[in-house]
Amino acid sequence: AGGMSSALQLLNRQIAASDFNVLKESMMGCYLGAMMSVPGVPGSGSMSIPLLRNDGAGHPGPESLPRSYLYTRDLVNGIRNGYRCFQGGKFTESQAAFADVLMKIPMVVTENRQEENEMKEMMSICREYITAIRIKSAM
Repeated sequence: AGGMSSALQLLNRQIAASDFNVLKESMMGCYLGAMMSVPGVPGSGSMSIPLLRNDGAGHPGPESLPRSYLYTRDLVNGIRNGYRCFQGGKFTESQAAFADVLMKIPMVVTENRQEENEMKEMMSICREYITAIRIKSAM
């Protein structure tokens, strides 16, 4: 929830993102995963309602944050897919899988330091495999 321009500025400051076309799918997923459309009364349009995660007290309230559609486990599955393709010699598919994970990492909300460190490790793994595939294809 929030303004798109402020989100783009924040991503530019935090990760130096400048081409947001590659992040469009992940950003739309974040928006659609945090909203719900409820039909209104007959003759009127539907209402968009934000979906919230529970706050510290266990119920939605003023301290609640929007729901997230991406989690660490989703990215782990993407990396496993990249590993399988790499080991099978399908380097193009492997590169696409690792690049997809890299595009989704900025949209993941971590719950604690351990998950944050896992995200950093995933980013490093993806970069290393993509670099190795580029070197292999250049030979």
